[in-house]
Amino acid sequence: MGDEELTVTEELTVVEDAEEAEQAEEDDEGEADEEPEEEEPGYFDVTIQGTDSPVTEGDDLTVDAYVENTGDEETTQQVELTDVDGNSQDSQEVTLAGGDATEISLIWSTEEGDAGSGDVTVASDDTSDAASVTVEEAEEEAEDPGFEIRFDPSTPAVDEWITCELEPNETLEARVEEYQWDIDGDGEVDETTDEPTLEWRYTEPGDWTLIVTAILEDGSTVSETQTVTVEEE
Repeated sequence: MGDEELTVTEELTVVEDAEEAEQAEEDDEGEADEEPEEEEPGYFDVTIQGTDSPVTEGDDLTVDAYVENTGDEETTQQVELTDVDGNSQDSQEVTLAGGDATEISLIWSTEEGDAGSGDVTVASDDTSDAASVTVEEAEEEAEDPGFEIRFDPSTPAVDEWITCELEPNETLEARVEEYQWDIDGDGEVDETTDEPTLEWRYTEPGDWTLIVTAILEDGSTVSETQTVTVEEE
């Protein structure tokens, strides 16, 4: 009787061990069937963060961009800036490991004739982004204020009346308040006029120095000097 009970116990133990071994074998087979995940190739996602628009033609337009490698593999690509006409203006070589990102700045060196508005584009091999910009026309630089002296006759005689007319440029004409005339070159103002014209005569022959000074609205002055040769009668 005691021997039969011992035999039953041994059989139960063997069955349990067999079940555990079978389960372990199935687990090992399942692990062996799992394949490693493949890495995604590099993929550059480009976003324009901002520009310094508007600029004046002849100045640099800066475009700031954010570049992110959303893939797994380290990758190198050229990131390029094109202008509103689609012309390439700048590029940078960017290398990023998977999941990394960087910020770059690209430059469009504008020139005369580039004035206008449109979209600039920053592109990688995979994506692109655009932003609206404006290039303003450069203002013409105003010439310095000045004038020329004309008088008639060009070689007057003693006691002959001289008519002198000044020819101011546009810059001076828009800003002049009055003209001061020193007709004998002694440093003293002989006449003051609002208009750029004066008549006078010399009573003696010789070379006389004529100095005309334009007084501008801001208090600055512009002077011209010319020699007047007076002949004997």
